[in-house]
Amino acid sequence: YPVLYEEGAMLAACTAEQAQQCSLRTGELSSTKCCNEQKLQFTLMSSVALFAADGAMLLYGELVDRLGPRVCLQLGAVLAWLGLALLALAASFDTTG
Repeated sequence: YPVLYEEGAMLAACTAEQAQQCSLRTGELSSTKCCNEQKLQFTLMSSVALFAADGAMLLYGELVDRLGPRVCLQLGAVLAWLGLALLALAASFDTTG
């Protein structure tokens, strides 16, 4: 997760002292974890995403068998466009509080 570490993502999981020390890092050290809690949150996030993808594959396989590949492809395209539209809208919202 080097890019996420460099961006300071999930830095709130660390103590204030650890976060302050982390913000002073430069070079290659900036792409390493600040604390174990931060790494645990990244690991949890990845695990949840992978389990959700595996569950979706099971559902997709069942739907392809019942509805056929053409319907499933069209449904997937609609869902992809919906997700992209929501992503575009999310960029216009202020989520900093």
